[in-house]
Amino acid sequence: MLLGPSRFNLDMGGIELDEYLSTIVGMAETGRIDEGVIETLGIQLDPLDQQLAANLRGDFEEGWRLSQLLEKERPQDDRAAFNRGWMEMWRGNLLKGFELIERGRRAEVFGSKPPSKTVPRWNGEENISGKTVLLNGEGGFGDEIANARFAKLLAKRGARVIASAHPGLVSLFERVEGVAEVIPHSALPDAAYDYWVPAMSAALPLKLSYETLPNEPYMAADFHAERAWGDVLDRQSTGKLKIGIRWSGNPKFEHEQHRKFPPEPLIVLSELPGVAVFSLQRDHDIRDLPERVIDLQHRLETWEDTAAVIANLDLVITSCTATAHLAGAMGKEVWVITPILPYYIWAKPGDTSPWYKTARLFRQEAFGNWDAPLQKIRIELEKRVGLPPRTRMAEQTPAPPQRLGPIVPPGMVLAPKPHARKLKEGEKMMHFIAGLPRAGSTALISLLAQNPRFYGAPLSGLCGIFAGVYANWDKNESHIEMPNPDAKRRILEAMLHNYHDTNRPIILDKNRQWVMHIALLENLLKRPIKLIIPVRPIPEILASFEALRRKTPVELTIADEGIGEGTTIAGRAQYFAGPGGALGMAYNGLKDAVTAGYLDRMLFVDYNKLMSAPKMQLKRIYEFLEEPHFEHDFSNVEQIATGDSWRAQKLHGLHDVRKEFKKEPKSAREILGGDVYAQYDQPEPWSIWT
Repeated sequence: MLLGPSRFNLDMGGIELDEYLSTIVGMAETGRIDEGVIETLGIQLDPLDQQLAANLRGDFEEGWRLSQLLEKERPQDDRAAFNRGWMEMWRGNLLKGFELIERGRRAEVFGSKPPSKTVPRWNGEENISGKTVLLNGEGGFGDEIANARFAKLLAKRGARVIASAHPGLVSLFERVEGVAEVIPHSALPDAAYDYWVPAMSAALPLKLSYETLPNEPYMAADFHAERAWGDVLDRQSTGKLKIGIRWSGNPKFEHEQHRKFPPEPLIVLSELPGVAVFSLQRDHDIRDLPERVIDLQHRLETWEDTAAVIANLDLVITSCTATAHLAGAMGKEVWVITPILPYYIWAKPGDTSPWYKTARLFRQEAFGNWDAPLQKIRIELEKRVGLPPRTRMAEQTPAPPQRLGPIVPPGMVLAPKPHARKLKEGEKMMHFIAGLPRAGSTALISLLAQNPRFYGAPLSGLCGIFAGVYANWDKNESHIEMPNPDAKRRILEAMLHNYHDTNRPIILDKNRQWVMHIALLENLLKRPIKLIIPVRPIPEILASFEALRRKTPVELTIADEGIGEGTTIAGRAQYFAGPGGALGMAYNGLKDAVTAGYLDRMLFVDYNKLMSAPKMQLKRIYEFLEEPHFEHDFSNVEQIATGDSWRAQKLHGLHDVRKEFKKEPKSAREILGGDVYAQYDQPEPWSIWT
């Protein structure tokens, strides 16, 4: 959680920060400074950059040396002080660390704004016996859970403690010892109290060290919820070691992309004998899971549910998420997989934590590479279930993994492919077209449909129906009581094989959401799948949406209805690029698929290259699909999407296809305006793949 000299724009998934960190770490490791790259990325390699690079490669002694240098050269630099606070915690000085990290409030990189301008902040000197003290929750869910422990120490000094919390945590906090009252943050303006304490800095006025930091359990599940969930888990795991897994947290956390890891090594733990694995992942980064993993994503509606499930588990294995803090706060054994440069709570070296007695840390050893901690987890779990050494898979010398090379994040490993099977007589081969919106997928599928071997489905409903059945099958009351996974598989397979009625041997089904179901598709089809991924520069996509809107100004688009009246170009761009917008959802889906190791199933096709040099791109596509080449007519492309296909997005012409393949001279900068264009103009991560 160390800082460089400036903040980063992470609206589109942290590309700038990823490239920045990868670049400076690479330079630090090689000792070579590439001035051209530095100038391109706008990087100034001052001591803060050097410190960040040193710590990301695990050279904390060098990071400490640079901290001391910065203390002398920039004593007033709050960002440097914030970094030095983390280093002090790494050295074992908790109180000194908090004193320095506290300066991050002035730089707006730590904590939140004061809840009151008139009520004094308690500094540890005033007698609070008989006084009402607000423990002001701040940060994310994990921060609030971790710092609720301090209520007990404040109460021991005679204070009546009010805790403020996110609404979803209120009921949990009501059972924390020392808390007299819990209020949601929205109620702070009306609350009455004599002093307030920022929860993330409460250790300061309490003058705590690592030795005196309270680490006994202080949270508990609701009794009735715990019993109810116990019945649910026991029905699916009788006599087995019950393990909960979670691989990523809040995507809005600015360093999320450096604490999350591919979930497959945790998922395959379900193959171990005597183990029942429950997925605690919900809301974000959802994956298609094998049937042997009990997926609770649709049933964990509240934090009370999560706490009740954790209470019934034997072990929780998770990345650095709120789930890790909740398990530790409840006294449940929890294995936390931390990045090489972890959150300040995990800064103190070692595989245990002074914050939680039951936590065990598995630390990343190389930036971007999660092999070592995940391997150690496998080894330790195999020992736990009693596998003899000769059968422990993790201790065997593995074959060298197939890596993607420098075009993907370090440590990325391709997901294993199922063995290809021969098609049954009369069975069609289905391929998929996903990618980004307004990137030419409808035009491409219309062009490919000229080939008599190809059946193109540019507006297929298959993916939506397929995903709906998959997601809702286990919600049915009958299926909850009597799961029928075989019927579920038969239905999903039948949908894939029978949805399209065509005599053509190759089916091309287009839907941007297919990238979210790669594992499931390969499991059902029993073969590796192929996805064509049309992409386009982000500003051009947003400009294309804006241009469509201008064609029919009297009609409200889905962006106008979603935002409300009086929308602006910037607001509409933010809507489409946001996590719920057409562009944002597709972008994040692609990013997750690459992260999960499915890059070799995808062929990225650049829109501008497709329009300006279609023959070359068609050659790539036919080679990728392993199909004989066909001579296409690029000047006579027929529209195969229906005329009313725009209605879902309320954008006239959404799926219209021009008769001729050629690039139109439209300027995204002119359509969006310079400021909006600059906001979304960024390096394209797929450029080297197209």
